[in-house]
Amino acid sequence: MAVYLGITNEQDVGHKEFIEAFIEFVEAKGWYFGGGTVQIDEDGNKIADVD
Repeated sequence: MAVYLGITNEQDVGHKEFIEAFIEFVEAKGWYFGGGTVQIDEDGNKIADVD
């Protein structure tokens, strides 16, 4: 099963910084994340990691 999560905000947050905050949030809830992540552009196309 694939779940796609899009985040839009006014801040420029890098992929690594976002994932670290996301995992911290998930673990604080007692949940777990066993998936992977990729960066995408506004059109949904995969882009190279820019962090």
